[in-house]
Amino acid sequence: MKKIFALLVLALISLCAGARVEHKVVGNKIVAVEVKADSSAKAPTATKTQYTYVDKDGKTYPVYRGAKGGLYILRVSKKTGKEYKYYLPKSVASQLK
Repeated sequence: MKKIFALLVLALISLCAGARVEHKVVGNKIVAVEVKADSSAKAPTATKTQYTYVDKDGKTYPVYRGAKGGLYILRVSKKTGKEYKYYLPKSVASQLK
């Protein structure tokens, strides 16, 4: 019985957590409007820097700075062929700041 009650409470909390109430003035009335959380908001995008990275095979890659300040390059996996981020060591990032 306690488990069912706890699950119901958690379900109600999760339903209420996604919405918030804003107040708008319409004429001479103040109206409370429920606003759903925007799930389509994206994190800040990365920016391309002026630097390039040369790997041990001699290939050059442009260096990107992520939203939190990390430096990375985009590589292609040999096994899957998918592109992935290869983050450079923090010691390199601290030298470029």
